[in-house]
Amino acid sequence: MRIALTGGIACGKSLLANYLNELGVETLDADDIVHELIPEPERRRMADEVFRDPAKRKELEQRIHPLVRARLAAFANASVSAEATADKMADKFRKSSGWWRRCNDAYA
Repeated sequence: MRIALTGGIACGKSLLANYLNELGVETLDADDIVHELIPEPERRRMADEVFRDPAKRKELEQRIHPLVRARLAAFANASVSAEATADKMADKFRKSSGWWRRCNDAYA
């Protein structure tokens, strides 16, 4: 089973993912993937730029989202035999990627 946890900032996605982890459910956070792909100093510099300029944000998303989608797909494929798999995705990524359509359920 795949479950997408979605929602805005500070709505409890991480809290629920941590609870699922305690129950033995494997989770993957799209934000964690981005943090692995882009070092902290670079993320801060990029954030200053892309959140002021929608065109630059779209360009960044077009570069990053395929990499994140590939990691999520690899995780889902590797976990296919697991009892339960939960994919937690940032709300904006979920909306733009359509990844939630590959899940059995989506909770916002």
